[in-house]
Amino acid sequence: MGQARLTSKEVSLAVGGTKRVWDAPSGVPFKEVSIFVSSQGAALPPGTLVWTLIIGGTWQVGEAFADGATHTGGVAQVSGGILGGLEVTEEIKVPGSSFPPNLIDANGGYGGVPIVLELTNSMEALLSVKVSFLSHLVAE
Repeated sequence: MGQARLTSKEVSLAVGGTKRVWDAPSGVPFKEVSIFVSSQGAALPPGTLVWTLIIGGTWQVGEAFADGATHTGGVAQVSGGILGGLEVTEEIKVPGSSFPPNLIDANGGYGGVPIVLELTNSMEALLSVKVSFLSHLVAE
């Protein structure tokens, strides 16, 4: 049995803003992925934080998986909304039992597929949340 892997990112969104965040690359297969969206003890502004789980897609600007990169496309798996006004920690289960490595391979490219969460701020104020990707490595 492999080790657990946690990747966390702070996300700030202006009113009406949309942003994509992704799990870090892995050099080994991984499985049982969950994504947690947390307001870190603060109440969210009134409105709704809309989320969409995306598998795949391509990198348009910047190095794949790097901060500041731009990701587009992919296949939407599931979506939902988090209502504001309360402190929240939302768990989003990623469908599928295992995923291939997606780190740079021997040919200098990325294998596997990215796991991406797209967030849209439909709330009445600036939004700040923490997004954490938790998965289990199959081998090391």
